[in-house]
Amino acid sequence: MVMEMKDYLEIPLNNLCGITYTNPDREIDSLEWSFIEEISKHTGFFLARIHIKKAYKCKYSRKIDGFEFEYEGKNYVLEKGKIKDLA
Repeated sequence: MVMEMKDYLEIPLNNLCGITYTNPDREIDSLEWSFIEEISKHTGFFLARIHIKKAYKCKYSRKIDGFEFEYEGKNYVLEKGKIKDLA
């Protein structure tokens, strides 16, 4: 049996607890873009102005539903659809 090489990374969601974004000059990939769209859906914020710092699973969650992000110079946390201003 020959193992086929893949050019992408596979991490089952149950093994992925969170992602931290540390490089502010990074190019936004499709995963980060999906997080930005999720934040915008719950907050009404403009997509291009959202800068994610961290995405993670909240307690007892099966999907990533917690986000730490910056929007127009202010830091916010969105957990399970509820937003908190960290000012």
